[in-house]
Amino acid sequence: MVRSLNLDLEDLGRLECWELELCSWACGEQVSELGLESEVLPVRGNHPAAQNRFLYVGGALHPLPSGLRGLLRPSPPFSKPLFWAGLRDLMKPRGKEPDETVHSFVQRRLGPEVASLAMDSLCRGVFAGNSRELSMRSCFPSLFQAEQTHRSILLGLLLGAGRSPQPDSSLIRQARAEQWSQWSLRGGLEMLPQALHNHLTSKGVTVFKGRPVCGLSLQPEGRWKGFGHLVPSSEDPTVLGIVYDSVAFPEQDGNPPGLRVMLGGYWLEKLQANGHELSPELFRQQAQEAAATQVSSAFPDCSKVAPDFGWRFL
Repeated sequence: MVRSLNLDLEDLGRLECWELELCSWACGEQVSELGLESEVLPVRGNHPAAQNRFLYVGGALHPLPSGLRGLLRPSPPFSKPLFWAGLRDLMKPRGKEPDETVHSFVQRRLGPEVASLAMDSLCRGVFAGNSRELSMRSCFPSLFQAEQTHRSILLGLLLGAGRSPQPDSSLIRQARAEQWSQWSLRGGLEMLPQALHNHLTSKGVTVFKGRPVCGLSLQPEGRWKGFGHLVPSSEDPTVLGIVYDSVAFPEQDGNPPGLRVMLGGYWLEKLQANGHELSPELFRQQAQEAAATQVSSAFPDCSKVAPDFGWRFL
């Protein structure tokens, strides 16, 4: 079951990826049209799940820098303040290629650390893909357009390059006013297709459904304060990241969803090449090991509990 939608992707000083945000706003418009506004569970800007994002590097969790102070001081796993990455972007000339990989683009404009740690992890968490193969123009068109229009990512975003028209409804206006970072529905986002199904069938439309869903559910006893963390490919190629669902949506169905481990993606090919049988048992085992290793290393209390998590096959 899909648990939530992010309204933006925050990285490198809270720069928003407008195209991915637009998808969530469009879903928000559908929520209003289908009469589900009373079921919405928002995560507002002052919530820990909105403010805290992590990277798992070197066997430990590191909070992503935020705010002016975070940009001006060295913040592990980065060896230098991210201010220098921004300055590099302002000084670099405009790219001349019609397209390039995400890794190449970010390394050229923001430096190798941002490319290999932040953007590598972001591409794994969002696309389950390899930043060294993904197209910058396709995956992050607003950033690509910002450079083309204003020679700089930062200047382009500040001046509004690449923004797309956004849907509008009372719910969307409320979300903007309260600075929601993500949202879900009380029964999970499956309520949205269910309501859409009921709406369509009431109009005489036939809907075919019945695809199986696999999952694992154990009972949690703890809480973790943050949205979750992503894992760069240099750390653990198979595990893309872990989302702390119980922090953002403890009310969901009256049963905290706990942890959600994201696995696979581009790196499934390597598992197959090494002779691994891709089975639910394998992914459950990897999810359990990732949760036990990565979360308990930063939160000692988690070593005493069996986290509730679902693995997502990407």
